[in-house]
Parts: sequence; C-alpha cells; structure tokens
Amino acid sequence: MEFSEYFQTEFNDIDFSTKNKLAKLFEECEFENCNFADLDLGQIVFEACTFKNCDLSLVNLHDTAFKNVFFENCNLKRLRFDSCNEFILKLEFKNCNLQESSFFQVNLKNTIFQDCNLMEVDFTEAILLDSSFDDCNLGGAVFDNTHLERADFRTATNFQINPERNKMKNARFSSNNLAGLLVKYELDME
Repeated sequence: MEFSEYFQTEFNDIDFSTKNKLAKLFEECEFENCNFADLDLGQIVFEACTFKNCDLSLVNLHDTAFKNVFFENCNLKRLRFDSCNEFILKLEFKNCNLQESSFFQVNLKNTIFQDCNLMEVDFTEAILLDSSFDDCNLGGAVFDNTHLERADFRTATNFQINPERNKMKNARFSSNNLAGLLVKYELDME
C-alpha cells in the first residue's frame, strides 16, 4: 500500500528507483543509505527531513520543496537546485559531493556547507549572505554577481572570486587563501 504522505518515518537501505510512485509529502522523515539516483522528485515536499549516505545524483528537482533539510555524506552531483520551489528553501550540507550542481539565482542565506566537494558548482547570482563554506573545495566554482556579504570562506580552498563582480562586504577570508581573490590580476604569488 502506497501513501501520499509520510510523517516521522525512517527509510533505510531502500532503492527508490524501483518504486513506481513516490509520496508527495515527507515530513520529519529520515533517509539512510537510500538510492534516488536519476529519479524525478519534482513537486515533492521534504520538510524537516534528513538524508544520510544517500545517492541523489542527477535527480529532477523541478518544483521540489526542501524546507529545513539536512544532507550528510550524500552524493548530490549535477543537481539543479535552481529548479526547486524556492518558498522556504532551507538546506544544510555536511560532507556531500555537490560537484557540477547549480544554485543559479537561488536564495541560500545562512546556508552551511561543511567538508563538501563544491567543484564546478554554479553560484551565479545566488544569495549567500551569512553562509559558510567550512573546509570546502570550490575548485572551478562560479561566482558571478553573487551576494556574498558576511559569507565565511576562511577554511575554503581552490576558489576564484572576482571582488569586482560580486557583492562581498564583510565576507571573511583567512590570510592563507586570499590568493583566490587575486587570480584575475595574474600575480606571481609565492
């Protein structure tokens, strides 16, 4: 029997790719070691949910709602978060692979990225006020007309951010990673 809503339910070791139909609402649910790869999660609401050790790579997120959702040790490669329902969009990421994902024009105020692979992620025109990138690899990530006010990059690595093309007032950097702000000047830094 399939339900259209789940509340405070734990899902462990489930391959959702074998399911014909998914519920439309998951509230306060926990997903652990689950496979969602290549699925259509469009128009599904995830509220106050946790995903641990899950594969969500290449899923369709058209009009998907993530309200206070935490991802830990998840594969989130090539996701289009810019196609999510932005109403009350609130996410947190720990030790996740978000390589080649897009947050184009997404409001990510106060978002925590901790120990994440953010290589080649598109943050163009995103709002990242007060967000943090703790121990994240930002190699090839795109920041263009991005709102980075008070964002914390002190332990981030491999980023290249042009201060002239982004709003960066009170953004935080360490003296060890300032080179990522000077790349456009082609300086020889040793």
